[in-house]
Amino acid sequence: MSLSETELQLHCQAIIDLSQRKHGIIILCEGNINEIKGRVEQYRRLETFPDANFYKACIPTWWQGKRPTFVPCGDRKDVIDTYFKLCDLGFDRTKIFAIIDLDLQPYPFENYVVSDTEALFSLYYQKGKLQSIDAQKIGIFITGFIYKEAYFLIPDLQAVFDDYPIPLLFNDVPLNLLKLYQTMATALSTDNNLNANFQRACDRINYLATLDFSSLTALQNSWLQTFSTANELEKRQLIYALLTIHQVKQYWKAFKPSDNAIPLPRFEEQLTLAIGQFYARQPRASDHHLPSFFNILSINA
Repeated sequence: MSLSETELQLHCQAIIDLSQRKHGIIILCEGNINEIKGRVEQYRRLETFPDANFYKACIPTWWQGKRPTFVPCGDRKDVIDTYFKLCDLGFDRTKIFAIIDLDLQPYPFENYVVSDTEALFSLYYQKGKLQSIDAQKIGIFITGFIYKEAYFLIPDLQAVFDDYPIPLLFNDVPLNLLKLYQTMATALSTDNNLNANFQRACDRINYLATLDFSSLTALQNSWLQTFSTANELEKRQLIYALLTIHQVKQYWKAFKPSDNAIPLPRFEEQLTLAIGQFYARQPRASDHHLPSFFNILSINA
């Protein structure tokens, strides 16, 4: 449930107070805050909540100066409402940014540089690659994949998973990302959210000429067929396209440790931090979305 007007006002005031203590960039992100909603005295804990913790772990090793502070705000609407409310309250726009999930349903903006989140995605990304954008002018960053969790599934993370201290399982078998992508693609035709937003999804990835966009089943079959004979670059493009349009959270939730003695929440926290450290180690010129976002942001630090 989204923040009420009173809760939003309290939330923004707490962020303003936090900013005065931190003296650095504040980045609003999604993340459940129900347990402390309206309890301003608990807001110091926000930085340790899972979404904020992940993004904090992604801050590049090359980052200089004051590190950004990530503040979860609730769902995508809450993040957007909080950002604009803070701007209305006179918060320094060079010190406040937001990061939101793309999703498949667009969310409208009022009196903003673009009309909705889909237009914001098109502004940031061309053929799956993040463009050089004036972050200070835009203020809101949108993921290039459907959800934050898609960044837990990119091909380069296979080495991280292979080297993880505890063997990782997906659906009770050793985790293999290439097989996972094929599992995901096989499920495209049963993705109700994708079916309901099919044309929008096609518009995002229609630069891939080998895919058939005539129907959802045709897209699924052409993806699988193309993937089976693709070279490494082509496979990466197909995987990124998949992560841009297909529900991913259930696949991430199916990751399990081979050692059942570890509580799942603790396991997820540790693994997401290891993934964050992977992104943090990427060079400034990396073409990964999250390091590129920090590179864009760094000029405002």
